[in-house]
Formats: sequence, structure tokens, C-alpha cells
Amino acid sequence: MKKSYGKVHRYRTAFGHTAGFWVRRVGLLAAAGLLLFLLGWVIGPAVINAGTSAWYGVKNGTASSSEPVSSSGEEGQPGVAAPTEEPAATPEPAAVPAAASGKWAFASLSSLTSAEQAAATAQSLAAQGVQYVAVTLKDSQGYVYYNSALPAAAQSLAANTVDASAVVSALKDAGLTPVAAICAFQDPIAARADRTMAIHYRDAENPQSDYLWLDAAANAGGKPWLNPYAASAVDYISGLIEEARRLGFEQVVLSGLQLPTYATSYCDYGNTNGVSAGDQLKNDLAAFTEKAGEGRLWLSVALDTAAQESPAMLGGPLSALAPAQVMLEMPAETTEDTQAQLDAARGALGSAAVVLRTGDTAQPAEQ
Repeated sequence: MKKSYGKVHRYRTAFGHTAGFWVRRVGLLAAAGLLLFLLGWVIGPAVINAGTSAWYGVKNGTASSSEPVSSSGEEGQPGVAAPTEEPAATPEPAAVPAAASGKWAFASLSSLTSAEQAAATAQSLAAQGVQYVAVTLKDSQGYVYYNSALPAAAQSLAANTVDASAVVSALKDAGLTPVAAICAFQDPIAARADRTMAIHYRDAENPQSDYLWLDAAANAGGKPWLNPYAASAVDYISGLIEEARRLGFEQVVLSGLQLPTYATSYCDYGNTNGVSAGDQLKNDLAAFTEKAGEGRLWLSVALDTAAQESPAMLGGPLSALAPAQVMLEMPAETTEDTQAQLDAARGALGSAAVVLRTGDTAQPAEQ
């Protein structure tokens, strides 16, 4: 008789499941993974950016912005935050030189003879609302009123000079801007001391003569002038301007940039290389401006000269010299023609900054 073992049970595979079960399980896991990947791809960058923004907001002590942040930098690079762009700077209008909007005074040398007197003068001018104080360092007689170290100025030093460094310190201590007043080519002393600087007399009968040209007969007080074409003369004036800058003067008022007032065909300027008088003066002005520094040199010109269409002493119109800043010397007494001359001069100068000098004071021209 056979022994009964009861109902025979069939167990799963050694791995616990059938092959069909694993196929279904893998399929579901793959589908779930793909779904999570797609969700992460869509919402992941936004979550990261929001978290990053919140983190930096806490770190920097600022509230996080509610504005959306771009999730891409360059196109085709997802997940890279775009850099924050700075707002474009608003272009500023061309600056008007400060000296064109301030009150000027020309200090007498007698008020600057000592450090104490210079300090008192500076305080008095500051109390009057003056901002720019011009000090004459070289005048139209050729005298130099400070102890210049230039060899070319050795014969030009005045009997009484001022301590330029002390004057500059006194003015700056009072909150004032020191200005050097220098005359260029109207200079009989240097012309006689170094004849290479001077305009010579053209003598058709004696071409080799070394006579100096005089602006009047000798017995009538005629004086020689410096030659705008002479490199030695230009170097001399450039040296004075450079020395003034080293002493602390922050602006320069340059007068006498011209041919002699009554220049004639007897003026011998030497080898001009075909350069016209107007172009030579323009070149000289550019050289002096470079020594003074940009925005620091003021060309001083008499109003009636500036108003002329083509004054002979400038070799052409004032505008051809291309001065950036002009000080117009006003007549002591105004006439019916004064305003017309001023209008003509202002029109010719265009965008140049202009101040009007009357005696020992100067004011900005009305815009």
C-alpha cells in the first residue's frame, strides 16, 4: 500500500519570484524613474534658483526677490543662472570748468610780500566770496616776480619778488585756488638778454644785420618782443608754466600770446618753414596748454581783439587758435559798441568757457 504524502505544493523559484513578475517589476520601476526624471527636469531649476536666491538673501541680509530668475545663462545651457546686469550709466553732460563759474580776483603783489600778509589777503578775499586768485608771476614788461630757477629768467627777476610757495600755501589754506598770471611774447627784457628769442629787424640792404625789431622808434621808447617762432622763446614760457605748476598753482592765465600790436613787414621771424602766424600761435598755445595741464590754461585777450573777424596780431580769427577757455579783458568804460563786441566774441568762441575780466576782478560770462 502506497504511503500518502498529501497535496503536492509547487514553490516559487529560488529567487522568490517568477520571471514574469520581475519583468513587470522592472517595467514599473523604469516608468517611475522616468517620471521623476521628467518632473525634475521641469521643476528642478526653478526650485534650485529659488533656494539659491533665498540662501543669498539670508546671507546678505536682504529679502529674497519674488521676481523669477532666469534658469539659463547662454542659450542651450539649462540650470545656469544668468548674471545680473548693471543698469546702463546715464551719459553726463560735458563738464563746465569750475573756474568758469567762480569769482576771480587779481591780487596785487604788494599784498603778498610776506607769509603773514599773504594769509591776511587770502582770508579777506575768501570773505568776499572769491574762489580764484591770480598772482602775476611775469608781466608785459618782462619782469619775473618770484625766484625762478630757470636760467633764461636770470636777467628778468624783479628787484622785489614774492615767496611763491608761501603765497600758494596761504591761498590754499583759505580755501582759494591759486592762479599764475604769465605774459608770453610781450617781453623786452628776455628779448634783449637772449637775442635768439627775439624778433629781428629785416634790413634789405644788410641781410646779415643783427638788429632787434622795436615796436616804436628807439628814442620814443620802442621795445623788442619775443618771437613766437623761436623755439628758445617758446621753451622759456613753457618752463615758467611748468615751474608754476610745481609750485602749486592750479590754473594759468596766459596773456600776450600774439604778434606785436604794430607788426610790420620789417619783422624778421627767422625760418618759419612756411607756417603762417595764425598756425604758429595755435601751435604755441597747444604747447603751453600741455604744460599747464588739461582744463588749466586760460587765454587772456582784449575784447576788441576777440571781436575782430581777423586781427593781425593773432594772424587770423581768435577761434582759429581753438582756445578751450578764454578770459576776455573788458574795457574800463563801456560804450554802445561793448555789448556788440561781446556778442561777436562769444559767437566766434562757440563752446569755449568764457570769463569776463574788468580791472582786478573777473566773473563768469552769462550763459
